[in-house]
Amino acid sequence: MIKFGSALFLTALANNAMAAPSDPEVHIYNDKCGSCTFSDASKAMAGQSNCTNLILNNVAVPAGTTLDLTKLQDGAKVTFQGTTTWDYKEWEGPLLSIAGNKITVEGASGAILNADGARWWDGKGDKGKTKPKFFAAHKLTNSNITNLYIKNTPVQAVSVNGVNGLNIDKMTIDNADGDSKGGHNTDGFDIGGQGSNPYHEIHIWIHIMDPYPFHSIPRGLQHFHIHATKPLPYVPHVEIVEYFRWGSKIP
Repeated sequence: MIKFGSALFLTALANNAMAAPSDPEVHIYNDKCGSCTFSDASKAMAGQSNCTNLILNNVAVPAGTTLDLTKLQDGAKVTFQGTTTWDYKEWEGPLLSIAGNKITVEGASGAILNADGARWWDGKGDKGKTKPKFFAAHKLTNSNITNLYIKNTPVQAVSVNGVNGLNIDKMTIDNADGDSKGGHNTDGFDIGGQGSNPYHEIHIWIHIMDPYPFHSIPRGLQHFHIHATKPLPYVPHVEIVEYFRWGSKIP
């Protein structure tokens, strides 16, 4: 771990039938608990501050747009369902940004965040085409990210910066296609921060299908440990605590 629903209830009232929402892209399941499902990126971003339980179902993000979830309520939960995709544009990104306090981010069973990075891959990594970075996990406090499956990022996958008490649990970063399709600099994590001790008790449980799991890790991190599903190349300044398969340690 890194420390850094689904039924639509329609109530028919006799002699007082309520009209269904006119916009099929947004369904508010329960006004009291603030549970919302979106399949449109712009509506999800506009409505995020009104929802305690935000479900993103097969969202297609327009070209050149960050799926910006940095205005979430304290304690909000974000669930990715189905396949989340991004249209093509040469720009710096990020494609996804999440921030907040006591936030829970999770992938539902079978959910994929598919950046389709092969459209940008040219074998030149940070050079050549301008390629968007994928996920900015910045300014997250006392938050949890779990069970995300990230597929084919154009360049670096996850940037972690300015966090306090962030757990990343069972994250898969799958850039294996880049081995044969020109992927380069598709590192798993870029860890940043300010000050001598910018993090508290961070654990990363990861499965990375990329030869370079970490792009940058600053000196001075404390209580920062990596738990990985397979032996990793040397990671400077960091203790690799253990190797495991999901649910068990690797002997």
